[in-house]
Amino acid sequence: MNPEVENQIRNNVNWTNLPNSIRQLIGNSQKEYEKCIVSYCIKNQVRFKESLVKQIRRDEKKYYEDLLSYSKDNFMLYPYHLSDIFVRGLRITPFNYYLEMMAQLMTSERSYDTLPNFTAFDCVRLLGVGRNQYIDIMNKYRSSNRLRTIGFSRRKPIKSLLPTSPCDILIEPWWRLNAGCITDDDVKLLNSDEKKCLDSIIDYEKPIEAGKLDHESVHLLYRKGLVYVDVPLDKNDCVEVPPLESFVMNRITGDYFETLLYKLFVSIDERTCLDELATLLEIDLDLVLNAVSLYCRLSIAKKKQHIDESSFDSSWRDYKSKFQKQIKSEESLLQWSSKKNENFFEDEDLKSSPVSINLSESLSLKTPSPRTESTFLLASPSEKEKAECGKKIAFLFDSTLTAFLMMGNLSSGLKNHAVTLFEVGKLTDQSLDNFIFELEKIPNDISEGEAQRYFDHALIFKSTIQFLRYNTDLKLFSNLKEKENGEKIYVEDEPLGVDLLRCESLASLDEDSRQRILAKNYSIIFSMAPYSSSGEAHNSPPLCTDSPFHFGPAIPEMNSFWFKLYLYKLIEDGPVSLFLPKGYRLQHLPSIFKNFEKFLIYTWGHDSIVATYSNLLLVLNDSLVHSPILVQCYAEHEDGTQIIHIAFNDTTHPLFEHPSVKKLHEKLCLKHFCGYITLINPYSLDDKNFDEWVFLDLRYGIPLFDNKLNLNILSLFRENNLGCWQNLNSMMDISRKVSTDLTDFIQSYQTIGLNKQKNLADKSDDYFINSLNSKALKSKKLNHSVVLFPTQCILFNKDIKIL
Repeated sequence: MNPEVENQIRNNVNWTNLPNSIRQLIGNSQKEYEKCIVSYCIKNQVRFKESLVKQIRRDEKKYYEDLLSYSKDNFMLYPYHLSDIFVRGLRITPFNYYLEMMAQLMTSERSYDTLPNFTAFDCVRLLGVGRNQYIDIMNKYRSSNRLRTIGFSRRKPIKSLLPTSPCDILIEPWWRLNAGCITDDDVKLLNSDEKKCLDSIIDYEKPIEAGKLDHESVHLLYRKGLVYVDVPLDKNDCVEVPPLESFVMNRITGDYFETLLYKLFVSIDERTCLDELATLLEIDLDLVLNAVSLYCRLSIAKKKQHIDESSFDSSWRDYKSKFQKQIKSEESLLQWSSKKNENFFEDEDLKSSPVSINLSESLSLKTPSPRTESTFLLASPSEKEKAECGKKIAFLFDSTLTAFLMMGNLSSGLKNHAVTLFEVGKLTDQSLDNFIFELEKIPNDISEGEAQRYFDHALIFKSTIQFLRYNTDLKLFSNLKEKENGEKIYVEDEPLGVDLLRCESLASLDEDSRQRILAKNYSIIFSMAPYSSSGEAHNSPPLCTDSPFHFGPAIPEMNSFWFKLYLYKLIEDGPVSLFLPKGYRLQHLPSIFKNFEKFLIYTWGHDSIVATYSNLLLVLNDSLVHSPILVQCYAEHEDGTQIIHIAFNDTTHPLFEHPSVKKLHEKLCLKHFCGYITLINPYSLDDKNFDEWVFLDLRYGIPLFDNKLNLNILSLFRENNLGCWQNLNSMMDISRKVSTDLTDFIQSYQTIGLNKQKNLADKSDDYFINSLNSKALKSKKLNHSVVLFPTQCILFNKDIKIL
C-alpha cells in the first residue's frame, strides 16, 4: 500500500475529504480506498470504533474475527491493547491465541524459526514451549503418524500434546486487573478466596491494581482465563531496558508493531519520558505507550519510577523472589522433559527422548595472551562519578562485533549481552559494569584460527570501553555554557558514561529522528573502525548541525568505495582499481592487470575477497549481475602482499614519512581526527623498500581488530588532547568540507551520456540507474543517507579515467 494512502487512513480522512492527488494513486476509486481502509486496519490491529472501518463494515464481531485470524496466520503478537474485546467479548485469551497458533504451525509441520522473535518469546512465556519443546512435540507427532499407518495406534490431535493451562508468569503489583468473560459454571469451580478476589475485581468501578488483592488468587484467576491484565503507563513515565534474558532469536517479519518495537529499543533512554520519546520519534503517543507496555509485560523493560508498596496486600511481599523460586523449581527450558505431558505411547521404548541443548558443547576456544597495555588507558572503577543526568558518550559498532561475541564460545552471561547488543541495538552505561565483568572472564591463553579473531575483538572492545568510560584523562570539552554577559564558552565535561549503539539499529530510524535522539542523549560519538561493508552498517550517522561531535566517518559515503577513489585522486596514489556498475559485462580485463596475480574484489554490501588472475573475469561477470564491484590489484606474486596500518599522527612509525601518508595528513588535516591509514606492498615481501608501499585505505574511528593499533590510537587521542573544544570545532569544519568535496566528486562521475540516437523509451538498466541517481542527487543535504551506485566504468591508474 502506498505510504501516502496509509497516512490518510491513519488520520481518518474519509473519501469526501481525500485530496485529488491521493485519489489518483488508487485509480480514483472509492471502492479501492475502502479496501485499503479494511486492509490497513486489520494489518495494524486498529480498534473498530476508532477508525474509518466502522463506516464500511457493519458487523463489528466479524471484523475482530478477521483481525484475529489475520494476526494468527501471520504469527503476529497477541493484540493486548484490544484485550477488552477479545478476552471479555470473544473469550480469546493470549494463551488460547498462542495455543491455536502453535497447533496450526505444528500441524503444517513448519519450522520453529517461522515464529517471529517477539511472538516466539511470548509463546515461551505463556505456553512454556521453546525450540527444544517444539522439536520434542513434533517428534512425537510424526512418530504417532508413522505408527498409525501400520495400525498400532490412532493419531492424537496436536493439541493433546500442548499445555492445557498457562505457565506461571510474573505479575507486577502495579498492573491492573479486569474481569474477563465469566459464566456461572466458572464461578462454581472457584474456592472462597478466588471468589472473594473476583468479586472485588467486578465490584471495583475501574481496573484494580493487582497488589491490592491476594497474590495467589490473582495468579489462579489469571491462569483460568477469568481476568486479564493491563500494564498501565503514563506519558511522564520513564523505563529502562536491562540486558535481555532468554530472548528468542528467530526472524523478523516487518509488520507495523514489530517495526515500532525495534525502533523504540534503540531509542529508549532511562532519562527520557515516553511523551518526549514519542515527540523525538514523531510517533503517536498511544502507539508508544502500547509498545512500551508490551516491553514491561514481557519483562523486557522496567518502569523506573518508585512504586509505593505500602498500600499493597501483605501477600505481595517478596513476590519477585517467590516467582524466581517457582521458575528454578521447574525444569529448565533447555532441558525440558516430556514427562510433564500425559503418556502418549503405552510402550516406553517408543517414547521420544527429551531434547536438550548444552550450550557449552561447542568447540573449546581460547583467548590470546595478554598484551602490554598502558595503565593510563584504563579508568579505575574508584574514579567513576556516575551521574543519573547529563549526556554521555556513544560508541557505535556494527553487527560483526555482536557476531564475534556470540560465536566465540564465551560465557552465557556474555551471550545475553551479545543478544541485547544485536536485538535491542543498545547497551546502556548502567549495564556496562556487568558486561565488562563478563568480558574479564575470557581466558588469556593463545587460541588458533578464527577463534583468535573473536577473542581479540572481545578483549580490545573491553579495553576501549574502559578507556572511554568515566576517564578524566580524556579532557572532553563538548559542553557549551552561557556566561552572565551572554558569551558562550566551552567548558570541560565531567567524566562521562558510555552507551553502546549498533549502527544498523540506528539506521532503522529516519534521519531526523536519529539526529534528535543522538543530539539529546550524547555529547560525543566514537565509531569502531572499520564498519563492515555488509548490511546497513555503512549507514553511519551522517553529519548534521545538531549532531554530537563524531570521531568516525562523517557521512555514509565515507564507508563506500567512492571514498577510496576520492582519496586516490586526491593524493595521486593507490593500487590499480576498476569500479564497475551493476549489470555491466566485461569482455576482457585491462591490460595492466596482467602484471598481477592476486586481486581484491569488493561487491557492494559485502566484505572483500581475494581472487587470482586466472578466474578473475569469470568471478567479476558473475558478481556484476547482482552488484557494483570494485576490483583492485593486490599482489604481483602468489606469495601475497604485506599490509601495514598506521595511526593518524603517529610520527614514530617508520612509514609516517611516506609521501602518501604525508599528503593525507596535509590535505585531510588528520591531526584533528583518530583513525588509521592502510598501506600495502603488492610487489614484494621485503618491507625495507620504502618506494614499493602503496596507499590502500583510510578509516576514521577506533579499530577493534588489532590491539597494538588500538592502544596506539587511544594513547595519541590523550596525548594530542583531541577532546579540547578547539580541536572538536576544527574537526567539525574539516568534516564538512571533506563531506562536501566527496559528494561533489561522486556527482561528477555519476552522469551517463545517453546516446542521442538511443530511444529514451528503451528502459535499459543504465537508463534506470541514471534516472534514480539524478533524483537522489537533487537533495544537497549532507545528511542524505543514500550512497549512490556507479553508473559508468571508472579506472584508477595514477589518475582516474572513464572507460
